[in-house]
Amino acid sequence: MTTRFTSLTIESPDDLIFGHAPSPVQITPEIVAGGGETLPELNYTLPHGAELNAARLDQVRNTYRQMAAGALQRAVELEIPRCVIEIELVFEMTLNPAWGEAIIRDTREVIEEYKAQGVHTALRATIADIRDRTRPPRNRSSEETALVLESFERCAPHADILSIESTGGKEVSDEALLMCDIGGGTFALGWLGSNDMEFLWSRIVEIAKKHGKVAGATRPAASLIPRCNLRGSAWCRKCWRRWCAPWARRVRWWPWNAVRGVRTRTAPMKARCSRPSPAFPLPWKANRRPAPTPATSAMWPCAAAICGATNPHPMRSCSAGLRRRSAWKNSGTTAN
Repeated sequence: MTTRFTSLTIESPDDLIFGHAPSPVQITPEIVAGGGETLPELNYTLPHGAELNAARLDQVRNTYRQMAAGALQRAVELEIPRCVIEIELVFEMTLNPAWGEAIIRDTREVIEEYKAQGVHTALRATIADIRDRTRPPRNRSSEETALVLESFERCAPHADILSIESTGGKEVSDEALLMCDIGGGTFALGWLGSNDMEFLWSRIVEIAKKHGKVAGATRPAASLIPRCNLRGSAWCRKCWRRWCAPWARRVRWWPWNAVRGVRTRTAPMKARCSRPSPAFPLPWKANRRPAPTPATSAMWPCAAAICGATNPHPMRSCSAGLRRRSAWKNSGTTAN
């Protein structure tokens, strides 16, 4: 049975309080999410570039044990009574469900060891969604789909929370992102991603109930993460300098200022006076303008349009922006 929500459970922003929820969730006998306590959640994975294969599996398992033990030992020293550890399985761990199960089981053993020292820890297992390994993906009937569900079954006995970052609609949203196609991005996230999450959610809940665990969440994060990666890449910095930054110097509004009367959020003075950097491409002379925070996407015209903001000077495409920039250069006009 499908439940339709037509209103927000928390209607007032003033009621959004860390550690409080209208319906608290009992994760373990010692840990309640939303019951008045803010729980620190630690997420870690293999170092960048590390290989995972059958020959190195024992070494990888030992690495995960050391990471869990190091984190919980620190919790003991800081006298943190309750926390959450999230293990995001990498691609190979879902492709070989037994590997992911071994990692989750090893982490559970470390958690049980530190429980005697007064640290109660919940374990979240986030399964890697490998269904988009082939394009176009068959998200409901492929071999990869079966491996994803098998990974949930294998990890459920050792984890407390089951989650996934789904890839539904990613094959459309990736291209839409690069082409500044707002309609394509909206269709990918609003329709394809939502339908895929509904498909996955029903199966995750079924597995969680069977093992007495908590179905954590599913979201099309795999479609959103490329925006973060693209924003920090060389291509995006080039894109920012060519058409986002010059345009930003002429426009006084930002995506989060879509509601009239809301005060535009500004970054600290040091950040607003900073020069563009690979990690944080601020617009030039940003100390004169409301500076973007890390929540801002370099492709903010797309985000603004989806949020419903009204742009008095619409930029219809990247090519249009480049043409404007070229016209400014040829005219000798300097943007201030």
